[in-house]
Amino acid sequence: MLKELQKYLKDKPKLLFFGTKQTIKQVKLDKIKEVFLAKDCYEEIKERIENYAKFSKMQVKNLEQNKDELALICKKSFPISIISVLKE
Repeated sequence: MLKELQKYLKDKPKLLFFGTKQTIKQVKLDKIKEVFLAKDCYEEIKERIENYAKFSKMQVKNLEQNKDELALICKKSFPISIISVLKE
């Protein structure tokens, strides 16, 4: 799953959203194709995202990396618990 995320970062970075608020906003508008969750994402947020996925075609993928590792991979200066991918 990490390779898939890295491919988006390299080839289609404009399709990515970082963070819970942005992801939930876009999920409600049915614009999200898939969501990547850090392994240490808060359980409440994880459950909320998985609940939204039940009612849409959105895929939820749990990564083995934690928030800080995702920040390094994405070259961001803040921890990242959720990365969402917009539908094309």
